[in-house]
Formats: sequence, C-alpha cells, structure tokens
Amino acid sequence: MGSNRHLYPDVRRQEAPLTRAVLLASVLLTSVLLASVLLVVPAGAARAQPGPVIPPPRGMVNDFAGVVPADQAARIERLAQYVRARSGGEIAVVTLPDLAGRDITEVALRIGREWKVGANAPIGAAARNTGIVILVVPKETSRDGRGYVRIEVGQGTEGFLTDAQAGDIWRAEMPRLRARDYGGALEQMTAAVAQRYAANFGFALDSFVAAEPVRRVERRPRAVAANLTPREREIVGLIDEGLSNKEIALRLSIEVHTVKNHVHNILEKLKVHRRGEAAARLREDGTIRRSTSPPYRAQEDPVPKI
Repeated sequence: MGSNRHLYPDVRRQEAPLTRAVLLASVLLTSVLLASVLLVVPAGAARAQPGPVIPPPRGMVNDFAGVVPADQAARIERLAQYVRARSGGEIAVVTLPDLAGRDITEVALRIGREWKVGANAPIGAAARNTGIVILVVPKETSRDGRGYVRIEVGQGTEGFLTDAQAGDIWRAEMPRLRARDYGGALEQMTAAVAQRYAANFGFALDSFVAAEPVRRVERRPRAVAANLTPREREIVGLIDEGLSNKEIALRLSIEVHTVKNHVHNILEKLKVHRRGEAAARLREDGTIRRSTSPPYRAQEDPVPKI
C-alpha cells in the first residue's frame, strides 16, 4: 500500500494551534481579572477609610495634638472633674492633630460613643447622657492646613445647652484660636460649658473655677452697622466666615481690588484696624447672626480661617 500520510495527518500538528489559542485566551483572561482587582481594591480601601486614630482617654483632658500648656490642662482637668463630681455629667476636652479626611462632627460623635462620654450614669438618672465633647484640631497639624472646632452635645444636655448656644461659646473663642492660644480657648469653652451644668444641676462654680471668667460680650446698638451699605455688610459677613479678599471676590463675582476698597471703607466707618475686628463688631451688634462657612469648622457651620 502507498503512504497514508495524507489519509491520517499528524494529530499533534492539528492540536498545536488550538492549544496555543487556549493558552493565549487564558493569559488574557487572567490579565483582565488582575487589572480589575487592582482597580477595585484601592477604591474599596478608600471607601473603608477608618478616619483618625483616637487613642483611649487619658482623663477629661486629652491633648493628642500637644498644644495645651500643662498648667492650663491641669486647670481644665480639675474643672471637668469637679463638674462630674457635682452633676454626674462629663466634659471631654480633646485635641487631635488631624481629621484624616473625616468631618469633625463625625469624629466628635465617634469620640463620644467610643469613650462613652456621659453614658455611665444609671438609666433614668438626670445625668444620663449628659456628656459633651469639646474638640479642636489645630491648623498647624491639620493635613489640609485648616483648623477645626466643635462642641458636640449629648442627648441629655440638650435641655440646658443647645447646638446654637454651643456655637456661641466656640465663636466667642475664635480670636484665641486664630492667635493659636489653644489652651486659653479650651479653658474658656470648658468654663462656659461648666456654667451650664452648674445652672442646670444647682451647684456653684465661683469657689472652684480657676480659669478666668467667661467673657461676656457687651451688646452694642445696631447703629454700629447703620453707616454700612448692604454690600459692605455682606462683605463683613463673609469676613466673619473666614474668607480672604480673593475668596470674597470669587463668591461675589467682583474684582479683588473692589473687595479691598470695600474693606478699607468698612474699617474707616467702624473705626477699627483689622478685618476680624469689623466682623466682631457686627457679630456683637447682632447684625451677623452666625457664620455659614467658618475654616475652624464647628457645629453645623463649615469652618473660619485662623
């Protein structure tokens, strides 16, 4: 018989192209799967960002940012301990170096929950959930270069310290915060909060509080702003939010030099030398009710630059 080469071709030669195609498809599929993993994992990791590290509490004062002088920290600690002894309520005073991209409200609430601030009183007791967290993040240590402040009130404190009243307390300390007097600002905020506890639970602070008295702002008549134009009052409000001249110009869609001219006129009319003084005058006057966009972020207000 003749050769059967053409009737029975080499099977291995037929299988080789098919095998190579399968291997190539497998390699391509594996590459696609690996690429998908590389794309998905970082996104998931970002969503799972844990926020700032919050160590266990050291006491009532927890200066994790290292900005409160020892003597002031000791006075604040004594005051907070006194309030707890007389009322059962707790004031946690905290500084953190950074928020790790989280909102300050979220972080303050997390501190209150993890540390169980004010939650140690028996169920049904008047002191139950009367915890308050005073949180400051200095701009010098904050990753975004902005400072933040918040006074977070517990459910049991809302009857004697509302969010609005807490906002008044931190706003009164903005000059100290901007001047980097963090110890002084925290001491005064703690003293103001302690006064609310004392009034509600019926005990005196006069014989105990070593901190200087909380400053009471004398209300000036509304005539302070009477000489200002509506645009000038609007600009003072934006100054109070912490906006720079450039940011005000962008907000109002006007030129920077126009903002500077307005600011010059405002200072002349109010007989003050600094932008912050002008904002303080109108705030005390009642013309400025609240900041809507403060870089010290506090309460429901977005933050003032310091």
